[in-house]
Parts: sequence; C-alpha cells; structure tokens
Amino acid sequence: FVVVILNNGGGGIFSYLPIAKHQRLFSPYFDTAHALRFEGACAGFGLPYVQTDGRAAFEEAYTAALARRGVSVIEAVSVKAETHQLHQRL
Repeated sequence: FVVVILNNGGGGIFSYLPIAKHQRLFSPYFDTAHALRFEGACAGFGLPYVQTDGRAAFEEAYTAALARRGVSVIEAVSVKAETHQLHQRL
C-alpha cells in the first residue's frame, strides 16, 4: 500500500481557524513551521521513499508505488500559503 504524507512545512491546517487572523498569537503557537522531511525515517525502516513537489511528479510516483510490492511512502511537499489560497478559491 501507499502512504502519502502531505508536508506543508507545519501547522497549515490551523490557518483555517479564526485564530489565524491574529498573527501575534498565531505564529508562535499554531504555525509550527519546520523544514523537516521524512526521508530519514523511511530509510531507517527500509521503506521506499520519494518526495514530490507538483501534481505530475506525484502522479508518476503514485503510479510507480502502486506497481511495487509492499509499503511505499510519498511525501508531497506543498507551500502552506498557496494551499490555503487554493482552498479559499474553491
């Protein structure tokens, strides 16, 4: 099976809450920014890993993972602000 990790750099889900309008409180307590990736954790468990940063790359990685036996991990990296703006337009 395929594990998909959506990595927006941390805390992106909280931008949908009303607290996000209060930047003074939001950034230090809810917007938990980080630059971490899951590659090392996957390597430690011997899991196939790929990082993607766009739709085409994700589709290619997902198709390849489905063809593989066992567990595969895809880390889909997104930009937190862009993702939030996209959801607002939808």
